Amino acid sequence: MTSRPDDESRSIAYVVDGFPVLSQTFIQNELRELARLGIRPHVFSLYDPTGLDASAGDLAFTRLLSPTKHPGAFIRAAARVARRRPGGLGRTIALALRRPSRLQLHALGRAIVLIDALGSSPPARLHAHFARASASTALLAAAGLRCRFSFTAHANDIFQGPFDVERKLQRADLVVTVCQYNRRRIEAQWPGLARRLVVIPCGVQVDRFRRHHPYRRDPFTIVGVSRLEEKKAFDDLVRACARLRDGGLAFRCRIIGEGTQRPLLERLIAELDLGALVTLEGAMTQDEIREVLEEASVFCLPCVVASNGDLDSQPVVVKEALAMEIPCVVTDEVGNPEMVDAEVGRLVPTRDPAALADALLTVSRLPEAELLVMGRAARKRVEERFSLAQLAAELAASWAESEGAG
Repeated sequence: MTSRPDDESRSIAYVVDGFPVLSQTFIQNELRELARLGIRPHVFSLYDPTGLDASAGDLAFTRLLSPTKHPGAFIRAAARVARRRPGGLGRTIALALRRPSRLQLHALGRAIVLIDALGSSPPARLHAHFARASASTALLAAAGLRCRFSFTAHANDIFQGPFDVERKLQRADLVVTVCQYNRRRIEAQWPGLARRLVVIPCGVQVDRFRRHHPYRRDPFTIVGVSRLEEKKAFDDLVRACARLRDGGLAFRCRIIGEGTQRPLLERLIAELDLGALVTLEGAMTQDEIREVLEEASVFCLPCVVASNGDLDSQPVVVKEALAMEIPCVVTDEVGNPEMVDAEVGRLVPTRDPAALADALLTVSRLPEAELLVMGRAARKRVEERFSLAQLAAELAASWAESEGAG
């Protein structure tokens, strides 16, 4: 889908790797909430989305052409930029060539296409989600346009093979990250480089993720939702389920999502003879996930730092489960302890299926009245700390403060 920015959209433009992506609905939801505040960024997507969010038809965006796939169109775009903004093109090229690499040249081509797509009235700010390709493209384009540059850093985009992060931190007038865990790691790895670093978590639409029916513990249903990747460690959940089965607990486990580890999980479920108890139900929309959470007794996400360094920061789906008044059992890794404690669930060590099973068993044995108290505390926590409306307003205020300071 392609549309031209209107006048109201020009003050801020978003640059994202792919759009709209089903596993990144936090971006779509952020854009909707900003629109309610009167801020309507136009979105520029670098790639086709992997896992299309078909519910995002209300959001306008432009998918930038690929310089390598469409060399003729790229040459014409570069010629237009050279005519309109010869000095800007020079600044963009010079900035890229200060640290030449294959990735840098890739971002340079995308930045030229972006400058061309923005036409004669560029935005006051380019904001990128994720600190790799999208932030590199926005950084270079902002230099050519002489506009402000900011970005949101999430997790593996800064910690797994970081690319040119030093310059992004130095040149951004605002760096947003989504949890204190990230902030500590950024400050330790790149001390003193960020001009302004703020923590603004990815928020939850608290009105959307609200119970329609009273919570019930029984029949005991474990729900896990996320991509099926190593860092989510759903294999540990499957192994924990084998322990629960062997201990005599009556339960059902529903795992929602798709990913590269599906074959491994299918084999593990078969090897442990759990086919009647553990189901892999594929990717779902947010509305479908909300319906699954409505039926959950406990939510479980045993995420880890993967062997290749891939990691989460603060999974939004945990906050969605908390908003639905569901006790959460998660690992004490990354930003999870900033969301979950004994008041709203249980924290367990990573890569410990026995501890995971014990925590799930504990929840199954708690009086339902106690679980209801836990659920109300979870809902209150999300309303107070992770409301999307509040956090989008914080983002808008942070942009304004950066502009006022600079």
